[in-house]
Amino acid sequence: MDLLKINFSFRSHFIFSLVVYLSEIAVLAAPGMGKSPTDILAKTAAPSQGNLIDLRLVQTRQYNKAWKMNANFMGGTFAGDPFQTALSYGATVGFYLGENIGVHGLYWKFSNTFNSAYSTLIASTAISAPPGFGTNSNQMQSLMGGEISYSLLYGKLSFSGNAILHFDVFLLAGAGVLQANTGATQGEQSFTTIAYWPGIGEQMYLTHWLALRADYQMMIYGEDVVERNSVVSMGTLVSKKTTFSSAFSVGFNFIFPP
Repeated sequence: MDLLKINFSFRSHFIFSLVVYLSEIAVLAAPGMGKSPTDILAKTAAPSQGNLIDLRLVQTRQYNKAWKMNANFMGGTFAGDPFQTALSYGATVGFYLGENIGVHGLYWKFSNTFNSAYSTLIASTAISAPPGFGTNSNQMQSLMGGEISYSLLYGKLSFSGNAILHFDVFLLAGAGVLQANTGATQGEQSFTTIAYWPGIGEQMYLTHWLALRADYQMMIYGEDVVERNSVVSMGTLVSKKTTFSSAFSVGFNFIFPP
């Protein structure tokens, strides 16, 4: 008999708690309460403190990009030659085929300068062979291609306990035409090659139509190495090689319509 009373008491308490919980959700979702059905806060009493803790449902996506266009304007670095500093800037324009998959076209321009390592090399070789020898380095000029993005993770972060930040983490795969300048003063001046890359990125939503985005791509492409130091063989093809370059960029991604 005592066991039946305990079981009945437990069931009564569970049913009562469930009714209270559902009633509170109905009140929060009611018109005029400032909460939409997709953004309900379930308030649960903390056992030790007695205060209320707000729990926001992660699966209710507040920022969406399904069947929308995007335009990402970026700038970054392109690390493929230890003797050069290469900066990249450009744009990516595309369309999201749902929340997970997107197709994009991109165009980048590059700005190249020889760094301190190159200056040190010139100075060290000038001791034995004035005015010194440099490297047969190619200077990247432009990249035009396309890539596919796949959203791997959508989540939320609590920032300083005051704001909730929404973000996407996505994988990238792309290919394009890379144009480079050999820097030789005669003979072959420039060449084009096919580049392909895997990558990963993240975007942090600032509004429903604007996100702060960061991308990393591992660029893989073939290069023509052309002589640019010897006057006798200037511009002749020395060798061909496969290069792995790291491209890191940061920009603002506009998503429209909002």
